Amino acid sequence: MRTRSRSPSSCSSRHERGGCSVEARTGTLTMPIVQALSQRGLLRLAFAATALAGFADALGFLAFGGLFLASPDANSIVAAVALADGGRIALHAGGAVLALLAGVVLTSLMTGRSTRFRRSLVLLVAGLLLSCGFFLLYAGPTYGAILLIAAAMGAAHCVFERDAEPLRDTLLPSVQAVRLGEALAAGRLREARRPLSFWFAFVVGGMLGAGAWYLAGRWALALAAGLAFCAAIGAQQIERLRSNDGPSNPNGA
Repeated sequence: MRTRSRSPSSCSSRHERGGCSVEARTGTLTMPIVQALSQRGLLRLAFAATALAGFADALGFLAFGGLFLASPDANSIVAAVALADGGRIALHAGGAVLALLAGVVLTSLMTGRSTRFRRSLVLLVAGLLLSCGFFLLYAGPTYGAILLIAAAMGAAHCVFERDAEPLRDTLLPSVQAVRLGEALAAGRLREARRPLSFWFAFVVGGMLGAGAWYLAGRWALALAAGLAFCAAIGAQQIERLRSNDGPSNPNGA
């Protein structure tokens, strides 16, 4: 009895019809779709993290008398002015800067070996620190709450630590303002849209934080923790789409 063997050409023709191998279809169709979805997801995650930073800055300003718990550059100026004026807020502002620095260091050390789910783990740490800050603020120790919230935002600054530079600086509105000005000066209007969008996300986050504080008081901090946890869930979904958690492309996606 004579058996008929399949030729490579017949198999490749069946690839085109989608009937021979799933891997062929995965390599030519599915992977570009997955990459596009993950890049868009990273941009949405960056907008969410930037809005969270604006939310935390607004809460710090209203709850603690003019502190910016997500912006170490602004807090440094607050500390300098308070020292010159002899105000007690200098201790709070200086402590917030050091706490943010400690949050960056500890989060980087904790997630240094993580690869695939690093971003979601960073946001989980930020959410836990914000939750602890809420409980301390609700119980009464204001200074401890300031330190924990600042440390949480230091952790949030580590979300895009291994990504391209445009994503690493999304939580710093001053950097986005400079990039916006540079793009406008060079006539690169399309490139100006991204820093403008990040700056706008920070402003919207600040407006939401202020509104939450006026409506809910201390519970606004619990809402900030919930936002961090939601962002962590979203980051995990994005990371599952990516086969490798490597650096993003040079455009920051």
